[in-house]
Amino acid sequence: MKKLLLLGFTAVFAAACNNGNDDDNTPTPSNMAKVKYTNACISTGALRVQVNDVALQNVNSLTYLASSAYINVTPGTNVKHGFVIEDSNLPLASVNNDLVANNAYSVFATGTVTSPSAIAITDDLTAPPTGNAKIRFVNLSPDNLSESVYVGQTKLDSNVMFKQATPFRQVAAGSYQIIVQDPANVPSSRTLSGQQLDAGKIYTLMITGTVAGSGSAALTLTLVNNQ
Repeated sequence: MKKLLLLGFTAVFAAACNNGNDDDNTPTPSNMAKVKYTNACISTGALRVQVNDVALQNVNSLTYLASSAYINVTPGTNVKHGFVIEDSNLPLASVNNDLVANNAYSVFATGTVTSPSAIAITDDLTAPPTGNAKIRFVNLSPDNLSESVYVGQTKLDSNVMFKQATPFRQVAAGSYQIIVQDPANVPSSRTLSGQQLDAGKIYTLMITGTVAGSGSAALTLTLVNNQ
């Protein structure tokens, strides 16, 4: 009986590892990768996530502009990350990438509900130097915008197109005005004022929506806390 109980516990523990762990404060096991999922696809409603067509039990009801915690996922080659519309149970978009143990990744649903897509990028979560933060920019607006990004007086990057991401850049901790603009499309400029970037923290700035959109579909800047 004790042997059977031990085997049962082992099976449950293995299943939990395969389905992920949504606690950012839990150390990632040495044999796992970790992945953060974000819903940046216009007009989808809530999404759930599948890995290799198996549902992640702890990534449900991911509303527009929301991100999950980092989820422990089994590493492998050509791992499939799929977003599913929760209300209709219809597949929305998927992307494949290689997951390496002990590495971190972000996967974004993007585009619109009628023209969806997804991207996966690697996350460098090494801590910034003392007194500094790290920030990167991801262009998730389906508009054809070539974005330049400014954090205060520092130009983070330029010519960032749809579904492209900058590397994480180091900035001194503090309060900033953050501007994202396409120099060739003045109405597309967006600003976050008084944005606090804390020492030791890591952030992703994303732009979503469209210039012509309204309400939740409007062109919007959102700051995601990675670490």
